Amino acid sequence: MRIKCLELWRIPDLSKKTFVIDNEIVNDLLVEFVLKTDWLKVPAIMIENEERLKKIFETAEDWSFCALYSSTKRNVCNFYAGFGTRTCKWQNGKWIKVKNLKLTRGTLLYGELVKEVVCSNKSDEEFGHSFRYSFHIIDAIYLGNIYLINHKFHERMELINMYAESINQEFQEKQVHIRKKPIISVTNLHSSIIWKHNNNISSFTTILPTVGFNSVQESQDVNSMLFMKHREDHSLQSTFVLRVQLCLEEVQDTGLFNILINHVKESLDNRVNRKI
Repeated sequence: MRIKCLELWRIPDLSKKTFVIDNEIVNDLLVEFVLKTDWLKVPAIMIENEERLKKIFETAEDWSFCALYSSTKRNVCNFYAGFGTRTCKWQNGKWIKVKNLKLTRGTLLYGELVKEVVCSNKSDEEFGHSFRYSFHIIDAIYLGNIYLINHKFHERMELINMYAESINQEFQEKQVHIRKKPIISVTNLHSSIIWKHNNNISSFTTILPTVGFNSVQESQDVNSMLFMKHREDHSLQSTFVLRVQLCLEEVQDTGLFNILINHVKESLDNRVNRKI
């Protein structure tokens, strides 16, 4: 009966052993790809002074940025892979299992685990705050069996967004939530996107898109900013290798964050003047 059903629906007669072998091949390919791909190991360029900042952002329209929970002391940006029964991150030259995070087999992502602040409406007159961990996807190499190396920046972002929405299990409280990291054009950078806490002048925060069922507002602390160059002719490799990071905790006394915003504004003004 089984054979007849398979023939009727034109399904290959594959044994459980065959699936196990195929899964092992996928896992081995992920491990081999990370080990042999040198550009994955290139660190972000650090912005340490105003001169370097201005040199990098001569053309603001070519850049996008995202707010990072990571800092120089605690870098949580890594490559994360789905191995079927487990999800691991690549750290210090080896794969480390990540609890309560589920990615589909064959998936290889670049992102970070973020401690989010969730404001929920408990009643009409009362608001409650809680914390939860979410995995923010910054970029992707594999989404299951989809290979994204040669996809353009905006194409990767669209696929990542669909992937995150499809596998995020909002109803599973113990699971790490999954979302696409909000990535914004540098031309839209202004002081209202990332701002200082009122009660702590050395700490920054940003509002996230609300994805929780009962959430009124979701936010995260911002310890650094990651900038990515995304011209249409840039592949994932060039975008990754050219990424630039500004650690806010290290530039408090220099005013580099405000200089960045002013420099972006000047760059946009100059572009408008050239067109005129």
